[in-house]
Amino acid sequence: MDATLGEAAQLTPTLLSQNEDSYNAIATNVVSKLRGAIPPSAATKNTLDALHPTADTIPYFFVVAAAIKHVTSSGKSVEGQLPRALLPDGELWPYISSLLLEFDPIQARYAGQPLATILDTVSYGAQQTQNYAPAIQRLYLHLDTSYLCPAMLLAGAFADSLLIVTRPIYHIPLGDKTVESRAAKNKCSIEELTDGWLTHASGLTYRVTPRMFLEYNAMCALCHMALGQYQQAILFLEVVLIAPTGSGATSQIAVDAYKKWILLNLITTGKVPEYPKPVYQATSRNVRSLAKPYECIMEAFKSRDPSRLSAEMHEGADVWQADSTLGLIQDVYQAHRRYNVLHLGKTFAAIPVSQVVSMLGSDQNGEPTVQEYLQNLIATGGLRATLTPASDSSDQILRFLPDTISKKSELEMEQDLNNREVQLRALLKRIGEVEHRMQLSKEYVDNLKKLKKTRDEDDQMQANVDKTKANVAAGKKPPTTYDIDEDMMGDEF
Repeated sequence: MDATLGEAAQLTPTLLSQNEDSYNAIATNVVSKLRGAIPPSAATKNTLDALHPTADTIPYFFVVAAAIKHVTSSGKSVEGQLPRALLPDGELWPYISSLLLEFDPIQARYAGQPLATILDTVSYGAQQTQNYAPAIQRLYLHLDTSYLCPAMLLAGAFADSLLIVTRPIYHIPLGDKTVESRAAKNKCSIEELTDGWLTHASGLTYRVTPRMFLEYNAMCALCHMALGQYQQAILFLEVVLIAPTGSGATSQIAVDAYKKWILLNLITTGKVPEYPKPVYQATSRNVRSLAKPYECIMEAFKSRDPSRLSAEMHEGADVWQADSTLGLIQDVYQAHRRYNVLHLGKTFAAIPVSQVVSMLGSDQNGEPTVQEYLQNLIATGGLRATLTPASDSSDQILRFLPDTISKKSELEMEQDLNNREVQLRALLKRIGEVEHRMQLSKEYVDNLKKLKKTRDEDDQMQANVDKTKANVAAGKKPPTTYDIDEDMMGDEF
């Protein structure tokens, strides 16, 4: 153990800047010696006190992971729960915390499974104690959505979650060992992109399952919904709805996404487009059959009858409560009133408020009057209109104004262009790396062979045609491989 620690002490920034190959060889050798070679007796606080989380990141990860395994296998905790020592304020928590806050990011690339074990422990501990702040502070450094996003959503940190989920995904490890082995370079390379070391073989990531894909997009939608960004949420929900599934298979995540997709479309556009076309039509039929109450809301919304929509809302109160969509249902009711008013503007240039009251229905308990509602709608920019007294002062007149095109200032346009330029440069850099990795895959090589064979056959055929044309021009009879019998039927009879 001491010899291995002495070897790990050679992994310094100076060596990395001078000789990446040597750094990579030493780090790989240290990992091979530490893997499975740390007995429970060595995974003690005294051993950890002798290590520094930055200078000795690799051995620190392995010792902490061994300590976690030793504590969890002691049988002193309740089944299905982490021991007290691994939770915040526990005996091992200061070491876990200091490691995640101070680890060397280059050495961490070699940690592999121990790093995943520690991240799992922090994530499970946050769910067990329902104390998400310590986990968020430490997992935020890794920008790992599989651990961080659930914790941030449970903690209600939606704005912080968007800082992560809105980042482009450049690489998803697919587990192609041939491609990974051919594309792999030194893990310690500063210029190396993540797809060079973030692989299944490194132990730093898990296999991406269809369920993980659906959950990720559903979490992104929830983040946008919580902040009122409904248009962006609809895009992520549609990704869930069109995700490939087994023949006729139906995911509960897709059902929940479809329910929210209906409500958000009603709120933002006042209508629901056709169901996004999935791979299997049976999937859409199953999803729609499990979301009938929401389709009833959709039909009531189309009728422009406030009483019918209100009746549907009260009828499905238990459903909205169970699905945690009661807030969206209330937003749908308010959107129904707004679109009814906007629809009037397509027919009338001006209309008395008393007639608007009769069309929108009577005010419910706790709701502002129709006149107050219209004033608020105009003030917030939801309706381009004015309220003026009638000539006899007995009523007020709602006068609709023509729509105008709102334009961004020149400074805002320039800022948007600069942001798009930065994003495009990053995408182009990643696209080049993806093309390189595709060229290393077996399918790409086989396709190249097939194309070469086809090209050679085409070249040979073209050469034959050119030769035939040259013979005809020279007055030579073109060669034939068969004889033509002019009167085959005559010879037969």
